[in-house]
Amino acid sequence: MSNWAEYVRRFYALSPEEQEAEWNKLTPDQRVQFEAARAGSPSPPPLPSAARSRGLGRAAFLGCGALFALGVLGFVGLAIVGGLSSNRGPSTSSGRPSVESSSSTAAESASRREPARAPQWREVASWSGSGIKQTESFTTASREWRVHWSTTNEAFAGAGIFQIMVHRADDDALVTLAANKQGVGRDVSYVRGSPGRYYLMINSGNVDWTVRVEDQP
Repeated sequence: MSNWAEYVRRFYALSPEEQEAEWNKLTPDQRVQFEAARAGSPSPPPLPSAARSRGLGRAAFLGCGALFALGVLGFVGLAIVGGLSSNRGPSTSSGRPSVESSSSTAAESASRREPARAPQWREVASWSGSGIKQTESFTTASREWRVHWSTTNEAFAGAGIFQIMVHRADDDALVTLAANKQGVGRDVSYVRGSPGRYYLMINSGNVDWTVRVEDQP
């Protein structure tokens, strides 16, 4: 099927019963390409009812990410308020601030601070090639890992396409679109979620590619 955008348009012109029958005819690889074409449209329509269960994992993942972000903002706000309060220092009976006491508190706080350590990354798996590839499953140990990718040897300017879709290995749910590039280039995408087993679906045309997954020990 060469024109997935046209296929998606015709698909959503069908009745719900016809959509479900048509969806059941697609192979797993064709469903991945359908989801990529639907996500890349200007106003993405909702997934068909037969495929919505695959989107629940991603929605839950995004919801957890939003709650985590709110928790971090709340922690930072409390830290700022606490810092302002500590900088005022205690007052003497005459109402003047005690400079010596404030200086001692600041020195003690500085001595307790430890320098921030940069995250350490290790390679989990890597692949290179061209065309379409579904990788073997790999296991991540942390809640944040990343995907390095690069594309080269484009047949001619503007002809290359390249996509990386991250799936959970346990239920094949689509987690995120890690790359969506026309032409040649390189980048890194970060994936946040529960540690576990994942695999990549790589879709490309008219380019060669290299992909590497890294995790934090």
